[in-house]
Amino acid sequence: MDDVTTAPKRGRPFTTKNATLEGLRDAFVWVLENDWGVVGYELTQSTTILQIRSALAPFNTGIYADRFKIFLRPSATYATTLAMRKTRLQQGEVIEQLQAAFNEEQVARQSVERIEQALRQASGTTDQHAMENEHVRRTASLLVVQKHRADLDTRNRNLTEKLADDESGFAQTELLDFILEHRYSFTPLNFSNAMAGLPLMGWRQSSKRCVRWPCELANGLAYRQFKVIAACLRSDVKSHPLVERMRLFLQRKTKRGDNAVTELKKKWYYLCRATEQVEREDHPPESLPFRIMAEFKRRQNSANAVDRIREEEEQLW
Repeated sequence: MDDVTTAPKRGRPFTTKNATLEGLRDAFVWVLENDWGVVGYELTQSTTILQIRSALAPFNTGIYADRFKIFLRPSATYATTLAMRKTRLQQGEVIEQLQAAFNEEQVARQSVERIEQALRQASGTTDQHAMENEHVRRTASLLVVQKHRADLDTRNRNLTEKLADDESGFAQTELLDFILEHRYSFTPLNFSNAMAGLPLMGWRQSSKRCVRWPCELANGLAYRQFKVIAACLRSDVKSHPLVERMRLFLQRKTKRGDNAVTELKKKWYYLCRATEQVEREDHPPESLPFRIMAEFKRRQNSANAVDRIREEEEQLW
């Protein structure tokens, strides 16, 4: 794949390389598919930014926290991509000045160290008074340089906070717009296509670019298991309790090579109990596949030695 992006016929050149954007998209796909049962329902039902933050809250800690922090940071601001670009340029200039100020401070500090050494050697000699005056001058110069560097450091921190607020506000607003527009079906891949470019571009441009590349990570085992569960709940086998419907639906699935179904049959011990628990609870019907998948995964991840024995004994074939 050619990683060198070219300028479109109209508008500004792309600022994010294809390989970078594709990598970000794939990373989101991996996370969202594996936890779609946990976050998918609330995310797809969101109508406010606060609801988006709440939906993605499970990613606030753990190994995925850094990837999702832009969608979780509380922010009441909204900035255009042009305004954020100006802030980044401004911060870049401040960082350059800060580096120069740091170097200048080091030079001034070394100058003071030299005069302190000279002053010690000149103690009690005719040069002592001159060295004392020079020490006062160089120390004053160091303080001026230190204050300049500290001021630049403060400006840099303020710009960092401003940019973080602006980027979070932009990214969350764009994600909400993606949800409310209903242009694409709500799948982990489509969400990932929209989220990958944020906040460096809007969700439309991000999706437009990302859909050009196939995603080998998409439609992984966990997401296919979710789709099997969802298909079961849509099936015409409705005259039985939910767990029995699930059992009959899976037993009718005999196609070879369907490892999503195979794994659900193999892990029936967890799926059965997850389904029974969710059925006892009060959930909207459209949320059931998400709830069952989340509980199914939780039970597998927390399985103990006894569970694993029962898992072997209760496989569904």
